[in-house]
Amino acid sequence: HSARHLRIPEQAPVRIIFPTGDVGTDAILGIPSSMSKTFDVQDYQLPGRCVLVTPGKANLIQVTLQN
Repeated sequence: HSARHLRIPEQAPVRIIFPTGDVGTDAILGIPSSMSKTFDVQDYQLPGRCVLVTPGKANLIQVTLQN
């Protein structure tokens, strides 16, 4: 998989990004490195854990599906 085909932020100002576990790749995807450094193993292994990125802000969130 590659991050090179991603749209530029001006085309998609609000994004949901699932962390990869690689700080460099996560930074390319738009997750602030200061946030990536706070992640623990559970943040990478918990299904649905992601980062909601809006202009000037990033929040760690949990996506769930209801049956």
